[in-house]
Formats: sequence, C-alpha cells, structure tokens
Amino acid sequence: MSRELRLLISYVSTQLL
Repeated sequence: MSRELRLLISYVSTQLL
C-alpha cells in the first residue's frame, strides 16, 4: 500500500510542480 501511495504522491508532485 505504501508503495502505491508513494507513486501517487510522486505523480501529484510532478503535476503541482
């Protein structure tokens, strides 16, 4: 679960940046 969440956060971070 943590891995999936990390991947999602990474994607969101890229969109935010």
